[in-house]
Amino acid sequence: MSEFAASVADRSLDDLPGPRSLPFFGSALAIGPTNAHEVFEAWSKRYGDVFTFRIGSRRAIGVRSPELARELLQARPESFRRFGALEPVARELGFLGVFAAEGADWRRQRRLMNPSFHAPHIESFHDAIATIVTRLFGVWDREAERGARVDVLRELMKFTVDVTSIVAFGRDLDTVRKGGGNVQKHLEQIFPAIGRRVIAPFPYWRVFPFLERNVDRAIDGVRSLMLELVAEARSRIADSPERAAAPKTLLESMIVATDDEAKEPLSDDEVYANVVTLLLAGEDTTAITIAWMLYYLALHPEVAARARAEVDAVVSGTVPTIAEAKQLHYLEAVAFEALRLHPPGPQLMLEAKHDVVVAGVAVPKGVSVMVMLRLIQMNPDVFGDPTRFRPERFLPDAPEDTKPHSPRMMLAFGAGPRVCPGRGLALLECSLLVGAFVKRYEVELACRQDEVEEITTFTTQPRGMKLRFRRR
Repeated sequence: MSEFAASVADRSLDDLPGPRSLPFFGSALAIGPTNAHEVFEAWSKRYGDVFTFRIGSRRAIGVRSPELARELLQARPESFRRFGALEPVARELGFLGVFAAEGADWRRQRRLMNPSFHAPHIESFHDAIATIVTRLFGVWDREAERGARVDVLRELMKFTVDVTSIVAFGRDLDTVRKGGGNVQKHLEQIFPAIGRRVIAPFPYWRVFPFLERNVDRAIDGVRSLMLELVAEARSRIADSPERAAAPKTLLESMIVATDDEAKEPLSDDEVYANVVTLLLAGEDTTAITIAWMLYYLALHPEVAARARAEVDAVVSGTVPTIAEAKQLHYLEAVAFEALRLHPPGPQLMLEAKHDVVVAGVAVPKGVSVMVMLRLIQMNPDVFGDPTRFRPERFLPDAPEDTKPHSPRMMLAFGAGPRVCPGRGLALLECSLLVGAFVKRYEVELACRQDEVEEITTFTTQPRGMKLRFRRR
């Protein structure tokens, strides 16, 4: 029995403070199409470390106590699962991979997926990532010559689609030079749809299917391409059995993965679901992190100068090698600081699998528990000087005024058994691209700071961010 099930409650949900709740809607009307993250954080700041709210008929509590948050994440999957609305939405859309699966399905898929994300396998993708970095710089060189204002997030999403597609299934989509292709256009429809459906008070898309015909077409387009790629990969393995022992892509690794405990290999539908999950997650989250890194380099010239000095001292070529990337400690600190202030998922919604007690509150089975990740990462008891961008806090010789420093409370990738398996690939992309960037360019803001805002679709991302590059 978990500690959450064994604890004794002294309060109920009705004893907790929270926003006004209306019949049928709950507090959903307070949430706009792109501001969910701001609303949840405002509620937490107003109502305290543990508060309650309702979205439609779903009851939930919000939690921002750091140690309690880690305990909640560590208690997955025994006592808590992902937000219950995610699984049926993912199943309906065909994306029930390791991100959304639960129970035995999740355990089996995670065991089979793990080898795909071991460091040696991820590092083998260096040359492919370096090629796409160089390709992106070919575009940015022209932008630099013109002094253009670059919509940096949009450009980076093309980069991450290309990286994910080439390392995941071995096909170069070249969206960087083609100006975006069908896959990226489909993803731009699918990701927001997931976000809308997960928090919707009722399944409007079933009642009014005509409202999201564009989403259905996008799903059909992605599924058709992905199953074609799965078939091609199986054919390659059949023609060259040695690839089973040394798969060259994440897709091939998934196809051949098996072990004594998992028994059955992944089916085509499971492979499809996990490859699409990688494509969806890899496009948004990594692009968002790199965009904020470049933004802060532009906003803080002293940070850019220190990062550039480190890169100049370490990197011999255009793009860092794996060995060189591992020496870019300050640049890694810039990545962590960007993730601390702007995690692509500032909240993580869980759901109680059985009756539990959280912070002395009786939480019945099926009630959601929202972990306020960003507020925890900006808690002054966790990180000193928490509202300022201070990458040096992640270095061994961190200044005293950045303390306390609790890196175990960096929860942007989650924690516990369901920590993000793509963490290594994401950080490698950050090191290679931003390391090469500061060696090649100087950067400045090409917009006012107040023009840059955060919006939530499924992830939370910047809008209105424009930068200007100059060749060094």
